[in-house]
Amino acid sequence: MYLIEKTKRIDASHQLTKHDGKCATLHGHTWTITVGVKGMELSKPKTPKRGMLFDYYDMGLIMKKHVVDLMDHKHLNDVFDYPTSELIAQELYMRMVGLVEGQSDGRARLAFIKVSETPDSVATYTP
Repeated sequence: MYLIEKTKRIDASHQLTKHDGKCATLHGHTWTITVGVKGMELSKPKTPKRGMLFDYYDMGLIMKKHVVDLMDHKHLNDVFDYPTSELIAQELYMRMVGLVEGQSDGRARLAFIKVSETPDSVATYTP
């Protein structure tokens, strides 16, 4: 099994209005979003992407559209219904799952999405 990861960082605010602690107030983070892709088979030898499970450049393009453009320098309450790290990870997974499988001819599967609000707080969504 191969597992590759691609990470992007974005800056965004959120407010968890129903929270019973500090997160109820408007605040921001430098978020880290990591996408994990898994698969058993690499691209065939005589193809442009030979020896790759999934091209990092292509993953970067998917992440630009579905993470960076969607979230960077935004108020995440305007983007997601209730922007906890866990729910953001799940929503991003749902947006990207078909793209990964489609661009790899079914060889690769989206394994997980990790969302970190801080370096020591990470939520992972795995189906």
